[in-house]
Amino acid sequence: MNTAHIKNDPRYTPVIMAIEGRIVGADRQAKAEGISLTDSQVRSVLNRVRKSAAVPDLNAGSRRDQILAALQGDLDYFGSHLSFEDEEGERFPISAQEWHLCLRTIEDSIRVRSSGPGSRDYLEFITDFIARAQAKTS
Repeated sequence: MNTAHIKNDPRYTPVIMAIEGRIVGADRQAKAEGISLTDSQVRSVLNRVRKSAAVPDLNAGSRRDQILAALQGDLDYFGSHLSFEDEEGERFPISAQEWHLCLRTIEDSIRVRSSGPGSRDYLEFITDFIARAQAKTS
């Protein structure tokens, strides 16, 4: 299994969308406080989650650091409680490999859309993408 499999398997679409929705939420919170997150900061959070790095102190550092730490904590919690339902209606947890591949899929998307240091290209793209997806389901 690889990131191409994850992107093309509809079972993972809600997982990817939920992760991206959390990223958009953190970005909205930062913007509301006059803070600008960058694509590389978000990619770094995803990498730390994937590597199971400890969540930084939510009260330490700058407000930007606190928002990014909260995003990391939220993703850690989400990943540890994520499960799928099979055809018989039984639930089973997502494997660590599947979770990491979902995170890598988004990291790859950031890498593709980002134009370099300080870029917000991915964040702008995903904000619009999530808004369009939510409009279709409303």
